[in-house]
Amino acid sequence: MASIALTAPENMSFLTGSTLYAGVVSGYNNSVLGTGFGLSQYNVYVGGTMATPINGLRLGAAWDLLEVQTSFSSGILGVSGPVDAQAYTVAGYVSYQATGKLSFHARGEYADGTAYSNPVAPGGIHAKVLALTGTVQYDLWKNVLSRVELRWDHSVSGNDLFGGSAATPTPSSENAWLLAANIIYTF
Repeated sequence: MASIALTAPENMSFLTGSTLYAGVVSGYNNSVLGTGFGLSQYNVYVGGTMATPINGLRLGAAWDLLEVQTSFSSGILGVSGPVDAQAYTVAGYVSYQATGKLSFHARGEYADGTAYSNPVAPGGIHAKVLALTGTVQYDLWKNVLSRVELRWDHSVSGNDLFGGSAATPTPSSENAWLLAANIIYTF
């Protein structure tokens, strides 16, 4: 496991405080549905936040990669075998601090994931998802903030990835919407 963060120093004008991050985690995992010792897995992350000449406006971007090779064993499903899965995400962020307490945030994300050699779904599973999120945040008082967030997830691959219920867990929609309100206390 390794990571690095580089932050722009005070003498870099409006870029002061901008940060570039990179990291990697590599090792072994447990099998997906079983109890056996799995095979190799690694994660790679590169991201950054950038201050702009506009006071209170920050931009960000991130790229993540996950590679998993594991054994698949399920007593429930009665199947076993290897799984080779990979997924990556690309994201862009915009944040604007309007006042000392009020801020606005927007995030766009794209994810692409594939699992091969899965005995439950021979031939593999492939999903592409686009997500857009808007957030309004207000700091009520020290260590307490409130948020209202609206998120839309869309299946770009054209297949149903969302919906269903506990009784009928089969996905039934290409879209999912979430409206959330939070009050958060930070320690």
